[in-house]
Amino acid sequence: MRCFRYYLFGLFATLFLGGCTLFELKDSDKALYTEQLQAAALCHGADMASHDMAHAPLYQLRDGQCIGSSASEHSAGNYYTDPSCSASPIYFKPTSVSEFCREVAAPYHDRLGNAALSANGTPYWTLYPSLKLGISVLPVRDNHQPYMMRVRYKSVPVREQHEVQLDDGSVKSITTLQGVGQCDLEMRIYKRSPSATGLKPLLAIHGGAWTYRGSAFLGFESEISHLTDRGFIVFAPFYRLVGSSDANYECNRSDWRSITSDAEDALQWVKQHAHDFGAVSDKIALLGGSAGGHLAGWLTVNYPQQIDRALLFYPPTDFFDYIHLALASEAELEGEAAIQRFLGLDSISEASLDDEGVLATTFPQQVEQNPGHYPPTSIIHGVSDTLVPSSQAVRLCNGFNGSIDAGPAQNDGGTPANGSYSKEYPCGQDGTLYL
Repeated sequence: MRCFRYYLFGLFATLFLGGCTLFELKDSDKALYTEQLQAAALCHGADMASHDMAHAPLYQLRDGQCIGSSASEHSAGNYYTDPSCSASPIYFKPTSVSEFCREVAAPYHDRLGNAALSANGTPYWTLYPSLKLGISVLPVRDNHQPYMMRVRYKSVPVREQHEVQLDDGSVKSITTLQGVGQCDLEMRIYKRSPSATGLKPLLAIHGGAWTYRGSAFLGFESEISHLTDRGFIVFAPFYRLVGSSDANYECNRSDWRSITSDAEDALQWVKQHAHDFGAVSDKIALLGGSAGGHLAGWLTVNYPQQIDRALLFYPPTDFFDYIHLALASEAELEGEAAIQRFLGLDSISEASLDDEGVLATTFPQQVEQNPGHYPPTSIIHGVSDTLVPSSQAVRLCNGFNGSIDAGPAQNDGGTPANGSYSKEYPCGQDGTLYL
């Protein structure tokens, strides 16, 4: 419950599975089943928790007259966004709650983010049910429901290795296609109106421990209207995942190199196509939470000239420090399994502080060398976060200040007993750490 409220069913599932001993579930299984139940709860509670949000009207020509229609009357077809029906028409297709549920709660999660299922048809705008869900920190009832379009931004050939035993008893390694041999990644585009122009481009990257889409994406998606109501056009990419718990088979069992390359390709796609959808700026704002905050941080550090500014929510951004803590700790850290999977390790004890993956994902030491080279970056983190230590945010903030160790940020989020629940620290040029 770090960034949105779960429904009662999802909360019950979380608590039940978190303390379940009857079925003797492994931690990895608990995480998977909890994620699946949360996604199902979000789906089946969509009507109950949805707000009747206003949205930009659509018009149709009927008997030579331009007539507006309500969302409940919309069927698939060409519509106009102006009351004179003189602008170029857009193609709109409604999305029912049952269709939404088939996507987000499908068996094996093989539909959400899978562009192979939608990219071959005519691209269309829709009013997606999750954009009306009242599960975000801030209420959405007074916002305008954004329109959403899906496109395919990347296709990746994928293969996998198997070991087979020959008749003579020897073992041979063979390479085969992974599933159908291609991972098609979806980009979602959100605007207050399909015809809106003069918009600020924002690339928003979902979390989920680099392992899940499901409720991680839907909770994130429910907050989009706060951005589209403030003049942003939001681009939200899916990316390949580690493990095999989520996504279609072709897009899972990935690694840190593949996942960061997906984020990079998403950025380049937005840079190339944002103007086609009404954006005006060549520089792109970034937003991401948890694993998405890490990927937004990756882009900030590696492509600073293309980034306008970045906002990171509780991001893991200092693998060097995290692994140092994990190796020194006798107990397993809560986020250790996710870091292990991301780096492709069987155990965190295998990690070396000078591994390529560790150094590449240690942002404070990189920005410390030339802090003025990077765009304004703000970070929001809670000091009680047990999954991603808030010291990660402190070190990154101080890296932007030119010295990881010299401050001024400290791992201090206030003193609740004295009525102080947060502290703010400067992070270089125009950035802030809200701790």
